Amino acid sequence: MVGQIGAGGFPANNFSDADRQFLIETVPALANSPGGNGMILEAMKRTETLKVENAKAYRHWRSNAPKGSSFYDFENE
Repeated sequence: MVGQIGAGGFPANNFSDADRQFLIETVPALANSPGGNGMILEAMKRTETLKVENAKAYRHWRSNAPKGSSFYDFENE
């Protein structure tokens, strides 16, 4: 939202906090859409599941990795 203010940038346009809050609320947000909170929660859940799967894969890889290998080597593979 701040990037959409235009010439002069922010806060050079002398926006009050109330003006800024009004502009933020006028920009459509996922949370304001039907089912938006469900979508946000599902994305968070999938992210955490991916983190767990990645940790398990790293643990398995680490048990078979050449000596001196790092997490960066795991990520590259």
